[in-house]
Amino acid sequence: ATMSLLMFALSACGKAQKREPNADVEEDTYVYIPEELEMQNASETIWAGNVRMFNHALYYKSYKWDEETQTDSTEIVKYDPVDGTTQTMMARSGEGGVQDFALDSNSNIYLLLSIWKYDEETGEEQTTYLLEKYSVDGEAVYQIDITDELVENGEHMYVQEFAADAQGRLYLGMDNHVKLHDEQGEYAGDADIPADWITSLCTDGDGKVYAEYWDTMGSNNQYAMSEIDFVGKKMSNTYHGVPTGNTLTFENNTVFLAHDSSTLYRYDCSTEQSEILTKWLDCDLNGEYVNGVLPLDDENLIVVVNDWEAGTTQVVRLTKTLATQVAKKQEITIATIYEDQNLQEAAVAFNKKSQDYRIRIKCYIDNNSEWSDTTYSDAITRLNSDLVSKDNAPDLIDLSSVEEEKLVSKNVLEDLTTYLKQSDKLSEGDFIEGILDKYRVDGVLTGIPRTVSLITFVGKSSVVGQRDGWSVEDMMQMADAFPNAEIYSGGEKTHMMYYFLMMNESQFIDGKTGKCSFDSPEFIKMLEFVNRFPDEIDWQNYDRNVDKFQENKVLLDSAYLSDFREIQVYEARFGEPVTFIGFPTVDGSAGHAMTAEGRYGIVTSSAHKEAAWSFLESYLTEEARYDWGFPVTKNRLNTMVEESTKPNYVYDENGEIMLDENGEPMEWSSGSVSMDGWSYDYHTPTSEEVELTLKLLQKAMPVSEGLSDAVINIIQEEAAAYFQSQKSVEEVADIIQNRLQNYMNESM
Repeated sequence: ATMSLLMFALSACGKAQKREPNADVEEDTYVYIPEELEMQNASETIWAGNVRMFNHALYYKSYKWDEETQTDSTEIVKYDPVDGTTQTMMARSGEGGVQDFALDSNSNIYLLLSIWKYDEETGEEQTTYLLEKYSVDGEAVYQIDITDELVENGEHMYVQEFAADAQGRLYLGMDNHVKLHDEQGEYAGDADIPADWITSLCTDGDGKVYAEYWDTMGSNNQYAMSEIDFVGKKMSNTYHGVPTGNTLTFENNTVFLAHDSSTLYRYDCSTEQSEILTKWLDCDLNGEYVNGVLPLDDENLIVVVNDWEAGTTQVVRLTKTLATQVAKKQEITIATIYEDQNLQEAAVAFNKKSQDYRIRIKCYIDNNSEWSDTTYSDAITRLNSDLVSKDNAPDLIDLSSVEEEKLVSKNVLEDLTTYLKQSDKLSEGDFIEGILDKYRVDGVLTGIPRTVSLITFVGKSSVVGQRDGWSVEDMMQMADAFPNAEIYSGGEKTHMMYYFLMMNESQFIDGKTGKCSFDSPEFIKMLEFVNRFPDEIDWQNYDRNVDKFQENKVLLDSAYLSDFREIQVYEARFGEPVTFIGFPTVDGSAGHAMTAEGRYGIVTSSAHKEAAWSFLESYLTEEARYDWGFPVTKNRLNTMVEESTKPNYVYDENGEIMLDENGEPMEWSSGSVSMDGWSYDYHTPTSEEVELTLKLLQKAMPVSEGLSDAVINIIQEEAAAYFQSQKSVEEVADIIQNRLQNYMNESM
């Protein structure tokens, strides 16, 4: 599809303006000031993909469609960031898609193409792969067919990276090797890398090509980079400690730039050390969309921002500026475990609007660092430590991974009820009935989600009944009635224990006092029931054929509901009416688990509470492009219902609704789901399906998202002795009670 190159006006911080001196920063501290650049004579039907930098100019691939001739073409366009002009260096029309392009030191252009053909008579498909070279004047030099090289035993190998060196030799990066082609485009052999996959290829100032990869062969377990020895067909001059696996751009022969979704780094090969140049949020940019970072000179960088959701390209110049010359803004820190696209987009929008405050996102898990068994728990520990510290406490906190009862008891979180009462943008009446009460802890509204989703158990009504909720004893009775059936699809001991604790944790741990009751009859029954499930499942050979559900060989499945279409799948899967019965609970109440997206709380020790609330207001009220689940505000949920239940009819050339063979109006498919050979096409949700979904959401309760790893680990460790018949269930329950009570006493 044709994409548009749309240019947006940057906020005031991206334009030159008079700034009062900032005396609160060190004199030698620098920041990068953004300024959006114009592209003169740029076509309005351009998407700047596959960006390259050469001789301080930007090159990109542009796809164009001519409506009049019904033909497409691909251009390689040169953009001069100094004078803003664009120039088409070569154009290729006709069949075939340009997968990637590269440049050598003489500005010759190389294309990697894949041409797909379908023979209607034979029904056969065929893909041809080509290498093409064009001179600096756009004249064709050679065309080489490399299909045999990329297709082995009918399998097509995907070229992940494409580069050219100074001599015009080509490098095709595959999973764990690089295919080499000489100056004439002929295949010259393979160079293997010391890893499982290549993350990028890049060319330095001398025209040498490097491969970057995740180094698992040595003891480093980090990103590394090696020069590709074309003649020797091997890697040489390896450098370790590369900060990220994204596309690299050399500043000179030894220094290059690298970036991830939050940060821009500079890496020096001579020292194998990296430094942080800037955070994207500090430049009012969403790092999720940064496609390339290109050095222009010592003071300026060019950043290409491809918003793949909107189909737009933005070119921004970052100018290195003394921090003392930049107007000071107060910083609001949001603490979170993982990066989040909605949060980053909201932060960029807030930073552009606010004259006084700037959002900073602090992620406690670095996606570029080596992961271990304790990565997550270590991040939680650091976060909890910062929350109660005097100097490192954030202003806002992502509540998805914390123990809120404990934080409320220590007066760490603000009650958002007060802020709602004072707000002129939001009120409690704006939210769907009862949703705010679900997120109150001891009367404190700790956070408000943007969206919520539902997880529950579902089974045939003829098997589980039509009740709304059940106990462990009820579930055991159902299992006893079908002794040869699998109780839950793919259920393992660890899996089922987590489900039980997810809905019943408060029955065994008093979050306010820390008192435990894991030696209770209810917990013992849970252990006994969990022991009915296998220790592990051979997932490679596990059969999830839909017949197992319909023939009562599998009694229960998990239902994940995040929109109004999904509820219809389960009746089709079981082949008859179903009941969304929920997870078993101690008291037999409805065990539908509600999960929240985008729920943040204000930290009591924050010095910027009103500004933090101002950000939350905009976050909860403004549209987001990556919402997953059901909105919690009435107007957005009503809009979702209206859009979901509106049929998308198929119309003929006269604008009339087309009818199927039964005389019924035809609708466009709204998607499908498949599982082990079985598939289901969604229909437009009926009013009954919408009503049932809303009913389940109304009864669902938030799960303890901060369920401690330590609690789970202690239970799993000690329960193993019972599962392996080494100790009685009562003995194990006593040990779990003792260990967890000690743990809670120490952590309260």
